[in-house]
Amino acid sequence: MNDDDVIHSEQRQRIHDIRNRLNNISIQTELALMFISQGESNEKVIAPLEKVLLTCKQCSEELTSLSKQP
Repeated sequence: MNDDDVIHSEQRQRIHDIRNRLNNISIQTELALMFISQGESNEKVIAPLEKVLLTCKQCSEELTSLSKQP
């Protein structure tokens, strides 16, 4: 495996990680919407939304890191 292969492999892994985070955002948002439609407490609705915010921050950090690579 040469240097280019290693770089591409690392990039693919990072893209995979970002996609996983985006999937997590989608799932947590659906969960919050379900809780709202069921009339659940604010605390129950807020928990998945806090996870969404955290995951958005992680995605942003990962994308910033990717953009700084040559």
